[in-house]
Amino acid sequence: MVNSAVRPRTEIAIDEALIRRLLDTQFPEASALPVGAHIEGRDSAVWRLGDDWAVRLPRHQSAAAKQETEISWLPRIGTGWPFAAPVPVRVGRPSADFPWAWTVVPWIEGIPSHVSALDRLGVAQLGAALRALHTPAPAEAPRHTTRSLALLQRSDRVAERIRALATASAGLPWRLDADAAARVFQQGATTPRPGPAWTHLDLHPGNVLTNDGELAGIIDWSESAAGDPAADLGQALVLVGQDGWDALMIGYGTIDARTFSRARAEGVYYSLTFTAETTGPRARAGWAGLEALGVAHRTR
Repeated sequence: MVNSAVRPRTEIAIDEALIRRLLDTQFPEASALPVGAHIEGRDSAVWRLGDDWAVRLPRHQSAAAKQETEISWLPRIGTGWPFAAPVPVRVGRPSADFPWAWTVVPWIEGIPSHVSALDRLGVAQLGAALRALHTPAPAEAPRHTTRSLALLQRSDRVAERIRALATASAGLPWRLDADAAARVFQQGATTPRPGPAWTHLDLHPGNVLTNDGELAGIIDWSESAAGDPAADLGQALVLVGQDGWDALMIGYGTIDARTFSRARAEGVYYSLTFTAETTGPRARAGWAGLEALGVAHRTR
C-alpha cells in the first residue's frame, strides 16, 4: 500500500513504539508480527504489519471524524468486491495511548497511478470496480458535506473557482477556457440524477494503486459516502483522460447521456479542486483533467 508524497499534518506523534503498544494491549494475537515500513498521508499514517496487514491511524481530529464509512460500512459493503480495498479486519478503540479509533486492514501492494499509470486493462478493471461499488445506499448511509450534494448546490463554489483559476493561470503552462468550463458544468448540473449509491468520491491518483499497469487496489475511503455514481465516473475521467474513457466503459458498462453529462460536470468540479493546490501531482492531475474535458489547453 503506497500513497502519494504529501506534507502531512499531525496532532499526535505516531511511531513504532505506539503501534506496538496499541497492538499488544488490544490485539495481542498480532504480537508476533513485525511492524515494518510506514507511509504518511494527509490524514492517516499507515504502518505495515507482517506481510499481509497494515495498521491505519488518523493523524488529526478531522481525519478521525471521517472514519464512519471505513469503520462502520466497508466491512458490510466491501465483501465480494472484485478489487482490493483496505476493509478493516480489526477496529482499535480509543485509549490513553491514542485518542481515536484505528484499524488493522489488508496490506495492498501497489504504486500510485501518477507514478505508474493504469494500462488499458487496468482502466477497464477500474471501471469494473466502480460498477461493483455503485450499489444503492440506504437512507442512513453517510453523506459527504459537498460531494454528495447535487451539482446545482455547488454552482456558486464552481463559478468562484473558475473565476479564480482563470486569473491565476497567467504565467502557467495551461490556459482555462472559463466559458467552456462553466458550460460543461451547467449542462450536467441541470440533468436529473438517480437515487444515492455508494461512491468513493476521492479517486485522485494517490488513491488508485497499480501493479504492472493493472489495478492493484483503491485506498482511502474516508470521503466515501452516498452520492451520484457520476461523481466517481467524472473523477475517473480526470484520472485516465479522454483516451481512457472507452476502456473505462468496457469495465463499467453502458451509461446514458444524462449520466455522461453529469460525469463531465463532476470532472470539472473535481479538477478545479485539484488546481487550487497550484503545484504538485494533484495540481497536474487537475489541469490534465480539464484538458481531457476540453476546457483547458497547454500553452507550452
